[in-house]
Amino acid sequence: MTDIAIYESMTNDKLITELAECLTVSAKQLVKAAQIFNVLELRGVDLSYLKTGLGAFLPAIANNVLDAEVVIRYAGRKDILNHLSKVGIDVQRKLLENDTVELVIDDNGQPRTETTSLANVRTFNLSKIFDFGRIKTVSEQLESYKQLHRKAPPKKRKNRKPTAVRSFSVDREHGGIRVGLLFAEPESLIDILCQFYGSVENLEKQLKNSQI
Repeated sequence: MTDIAIYESMTNDKLITELAECLTVSAKQLVKAAQIFNVLELRGVDLSYLKTGLGAFLPAIANNVLDAEVVIRYAGRKDILNHLSKVGIDVQRKLLENDTVELVIDDNGQPRTETTSLANVRTFNLSKIFDFGRIKTVSEQLESYKQLHRKAPPKKRKNRKPTAVRSFSVDREHGGIRVGLLFAEPESLIDILCQFYGSVENLEKQLKNSQI
């Protein structure tokens, strides 16, 4: 019987157990590889050709920055591994036991908390969970959400000073007066001047004084 036939005959629980054992062996091999890598690098051996794929994380494993099993678990998600390299080995191993995180997301303008696998968290949401070498609590995520969605207060309008217009001309063709670039009918100007001086009488007095 071929290997694939053997696996197809196993139950899901048995297959999960088998897979976990394979990952454990792989992680142990990765730790061994990291230790060897570290010694060779200290001796000045050029190992730059190994710094791709999982090999890129060998120095972090050797320096106890990343757990080897974490590297196996999240292989292919360099963004997750970069964040995990800052939270410490203890936190990483807790995530290995229970690969779930709490994530606050926007749901039609309202915050909603969901429990999800870290492996399923998209890159742009990782910063909502991780913060300078620690994992944010739900309360902290909610506070960040409120700050992000807080409406800015309306800007106060500044009181603009009226612009003085010094250009006046008679527009006989249209029967009015040009005030700068604007056109005004004589009657409108008279009404405005009466309001400014308080009455027609006061306007007449002002006009007489102007003629002296």
